[in-house]
Amino acid sequence: MARSTIMDKWRQVQVPLLARTKKERRRKEKEFVAKHGSVRQWLKVAAHESHVGNPARAREAFERAVVINGKDPLLWIRYAEMEAKYNYADNARHVWERALEVHRGWFQLWRKYTRMEERTNTPMATLALYERWMLENPVDEAWYCYMEWEMRSTSVAHVRAVLERYVRCHPTARAFIKYATWEESQKHTWQARDIYARAHEQLAPTRPADETLYVAFAAFELRQGEIERARGIYKFVLNRFKHVSPSPALRRIVQAFEEKHGDPLKWTTAAQVRLRRDAFEFQLAWTPKIHDSWLQYIDFAEKCDVSAKTLGGLYDRSLGHTPVAGDTASWRSYAALWVRYAKFLEARVSVKAAEIQYTACLRAIRETGLGPLALRVSGIYAEYLRRQNQGMAARALLEYAASKGPRRTPA
Repeated sequence: MARSTIMDKWRQVQVPLLARTKKERRRKEKEFVAKHGSVRQWLKVAAHESHVGNPARAREAFERAVVINGKDPLLWIRYAEMEAKYNYADNARHVWERALEVHRGWFQLWRKYTRMEERTNTPMATLALYERWMLENPVDEAWYCYMEWEMRSTSVAHVRAVLERYVRCHPTARAFIKYATWEESQKHTWQARDIYARAHEQLAPTRPADETLYVAFAAFELRQGEIERARGIYKFVLNRFKHVSPSPALRRIVQAFEEKHGDPLKWTTAAQVRLRRDAFEFQLAWTPKIHDSWLQYIDFAEKCDVSAKTLGGLYDRSLGHTPVAGDTASWRSYAALWVRYAKFLEARVSVKAAEIQYTACLRAIRETGLGPLALRVSGIYAEYLRRQNQGMAARALLEYAASKGPRRTPA
């Protein structure tokens, strides 16, 4: 039997059955709502009764809403807050416990429950509730709440004990940074430094690509005035990423550090050179026609003593991005870059190659109709010809440029 025939028979049987099932479900839902009402209606009733000062009727309305939809956590929160509003602490605790049976790991329920216990001024009950919460292996924010309560209630030693448990439960860079930041806020500099060192020992084998820890460590050393320590951390993290390109955020941070605390062009390791080079490449990939950036890139390459072949390749790449016709400012930068390329060829490659570039540059500028710029480049080209003992050619070039250049209208 063909597959299409089988599917047609299946549709003939199943589709009406599914339609009847959906209709039956909708009918039962309508009957239930008609009998018990909707959650929104009962919440309005509860809000009204609570407003007029009748908590018993409000409690009854909340119970009706729970019967309809007891899986809504916001419903339980409103219910418990109503009980707490009228100082029915035991009733509120009972509501919170019922809610936690349904939503065991919901952060907001635990947080509001602990806040209510804290407002009732029962530290032992609050501590017991926090300990129950921590047994659920909660998210980081739950540990932050526990730590803040300990800071408001007890001594520094208790807060440190909570943070120690936190980093054991969540051995992540975020947890260690939180711990070290707290120690720093307590003016415990050596303890904070030890925590960063512990984090490196524990996380380095398992999370080698986590750079946030080292960035925070270096920032901590900078706040303590330890410039050389921070520089050493940055060098370590750059060497750690020698096989992988660092993130743009790390590149910006290290570049800003070197510009503020050292020579921005003094790169002592191959990793640092690659870092700055990647930053230029990333910038020029998005804005290739900004020739001032190409000039900065070439300046950096010359400071790094790269080969003539590499520099020539950079010049060729930069000159491949011709400015838009009529953009005078861009053409000025473009001409400066081209003239610099010709001087580079004259000094490090060959005089013939330089002469070819001067001629090509002058021809391209004349085609744009920028007379003043062509006159300026002609003067630079004439100086080159004089250096090559070609005085007659230089004179002829200047005379031709003067005849084609802009003329002033007599007054």
